[in-house]
Amino acid sequence: MAILTRIGALLLLCLPVVITYSWTPISPDQSFPLPDVRSPELLPDLDNGAQATPGNASVALQSRWLSDFFSGGSQPWPVRGILKKSHRIRYCFATAEMKQKMECRLNEAIALWSEALGGGPGKDSGHNMEFSEVHFAGVHQLCFKQFIYKDWTGTRNPLVSKDVLAVFVKDEASAGGVSSATLGYTPQERASPDDLKRFRHRLTISDNNQAFTIAHEIGHVLGLQHEMARPDRDDFVEFRCTKLRGFAGAILSAQSNPENKDLTIQEISNKLCNDIYFALDNKFVAYNYIMTPDQGDQGESFDVDSIMMYGSTAFAAHYCGKTALDECPLVKIEKLNGVKVGIAEVEIPSHPSKGDVAFVRKYYPWKG
Repeated sequence: MAILTRIGALLLLCLPVVITYSWTPISPDQSFPLPDVRSPELLPDLDNGAQATPGNASVALQSRWLSDFFSGGSQPWPVRGILKKSHRIRYCFATAEMKQKMECRLNEAIALWSEALGGGPGKDSGHNMEFSEVHFAGVHQLCFKQFIYKDWTGTRNPLVSKDVLAVFVKDEASAGGVSSATLGYTPQERASPDDLKRFRHRLTISDNNQAFTIAHEIGHVLGLQHEMARPDRDDFVEFRCTKLRGFAGAILSAQSNPENKDLTIQEISNKLCNDIYFALDNKFVAYNYIMTPDQGDQGESFDVDSIMMYGSTAFAAHYCGKTALDECPLVKIEKLNGVKVGIAEVEIPSHPSKGDVAFVRKYYPWKG
């Protein structure tokens, strides 16, 4: 409950600040330019603000209920603290300017998770996970002693360990309205050589992101992947790849590559919509939606209310909404007695769902 009290106090301090959000009819998370997801870092989330920062390919091929959560590149965050009582996710802001700009919004996002979970770590809430800003001698610590914006790196603060979650903030123009995050916790022995030289856990926030967008990224930090990428998604939603923004351009991009000279337009289209690396190579946002074959423990049924879902309007090439569902890249299937009777809009999620909470309680359980 202590962390909730602390966040509540910080939110009160934020109230006098007038925050102006720019709105685009899409869902939480996207990023440009595309990161190299073949390096063990981040998982690009090309959506309206997108989860895009460098990402581990093996991690990128996992979904909401991670099949590889304990044996692959990422794991639940470890138990921390002198008494080793909680899965403490320690974080730091890259610079004082970034902290001043987005501390309130990040706390709002953390509060969304706390509210959904029913409070901080404890028997009643059923979980043992908390976020804690790195501090030393009572002083909050920044990630870097010196930060070079041009290179987006700098000299690490020696009081901050390399496995903390480094929080970066970019302005809307340079970030493209995008936020991004690494997936779960990567132990040192599983980190890439490049990651060992820097912070291997990262959260990048665009300064126009709303709290629910950042809450989506926190889901990735905890280990959650996109719900609409589950292998059973076709029973619950329709994905219309050709309705995505940039489809025609991606075809032209693929055709310009000599390696694809023997592929027909239909074959290129199929690969863009079903091959995650082909989509990435051609900077096509479909890779966020492409189903992954091995989901392992999927837990409950498909959760259309998950904070990890994209709304119907995300990346729509043309106007899409309740009155124009045919133009939406993603819609919900309505059924009666197991038979499809229609489609409906997938609303942009504003908070973690019961399914998201079940994930946290499963992988970050309260043990007393």
